[in-house]
Amino acid sequence: MGEYIDMFAEQIEKLKKRMKMDDVALSILNRMRKYWLTVPDVKENSYEAVGVDSSVQSLNLSTGYTLLVVRACLIKKERKRKLRAYLTTGEVTELGNRLMEDMENELLSKNLEDVSFADGSLYGRASHVPVQFRNDGFENFILKYYENYNFLISEAKRKNVKLIGLSKSSGTTFLRDIVVKELYDEELEKLGLSDETLKSLPYLALDRKNQALKIARKKLKEKGYEIAYRLIAELTMKRPDASMLTILGKGMSKPVLLGSSARARRRYKELKSGRNSLENIFRGIDVESKHRDAVIKYLNTYSFVSFYITFSPGFLLRVDIPAFVIGIEKRMQDVFWPEVIENDLSEIIRILSSEHGDSYVHNIHLYAADMDARLSHKDFMSKYYPLVERELELNASMADYRYIWRGE
Repeated sequence: MGEYIDMFAEQIEKLKKRMKMDDVALSILNRMRKYWLTVPDVKENSYEAVGVDSSVQSLNLSTGYTLLVVRACLIKKERKRKLRAYLTTGEVTELGNRLMEDMENELLSKNLEDVSFADGSLYGRASHVPVQFRNDGFENFILKYYENYNFLISEAKRKNVKLIGLSKSSGTTFLRDIVVKELYDEELEKLGLSDETLKSLPYLALDRKNQALKIARKKLKEKGYEIAYRLIAELTMKRPDASMLTILGKGMSKPVLLGSSARARRRYKELKSGRNSLENIFRGIDVESKHRDAVIKYLNTYSFVSFYITFSPGFLLRVDIPAFVIGIEKRMQDVFWPEVIENDLSEIIRILSSEHGDSYVHNIHLYAADMDARLSHKDFMSKYYPLVERELELNASMADYRYIWRGE
């Protein structure tokens, strides 16, 4: 069988050219250096800690259902494990991700320690609002998700826990957004443009991309303000911070206070004002007042402090902590644009440094939890599928099913 290596090499060369930065991207990178700090040398400190991680595998059964197996492990003095299996219909990728997060939230909230690590972005769980799943049997699931997330945050606040979310890879753009808006505001000032519509374009660009580009073309590009237009266009793209920060080498970004996404802000306003109801959002569900309260609380949880850190060149970690961990009481709805803050994070840095092993073991507790919870396709088929075949697909043959590979 041909390997197509020559064609692949040609395609890689084309992709390399695409990654080269134009002048606007270079100006953004150069400005980002202003927000890039040296990681301080710290001594190891002692604390009680836990870490939780999860995995999922999906299998399309010959009966028309999809089987999802979700399992999680929490590393404490002793390991705590959970496993749940579900049958559903419909698309399962997003559902599987939310099921993993929900299991982690539930497991962690009941086993919090002084330092508690979650794998992935805690801020992302609060800002990228999942709505209703149309999957058979999961109509009410997301309401439970909101309640479990609220309980995790409230317990962490009540117990004065340092709750830390770590992402090994992140497509977020909050630092780029700050830098681009800064350059854009400077460009407007240089051009002598004080139009309020133009001043508000960065906010619109993150919320309604096409509308922002339409206004920018008319008020900027067509009048020859090319740089200002390209900065707005940059905000409508998803060029992640990581694509630039890894170039800067070992260090950390200044911490940033993050609030609600535009979509979540709209939903919060609708529910608070009564212009929309949960019945309109979650159709076909008996919604109680406690559910409305849970959704409103979820949409206005504590704001988050986020930053990037790299202990070795080329390997970037995204860190999220609820703002109350460092004494900030602002809520998600109180923060309209990412704000650079100057609060002392030395204790958090000490913890991250003492947990860090290398570019593979980025956090000791999360690595151990990942190794335990990871469900490979090989293990799934050798250990789990025989039981599936016997109990759920009695008359099925190996040719009757398809699997969805999720992980190693």
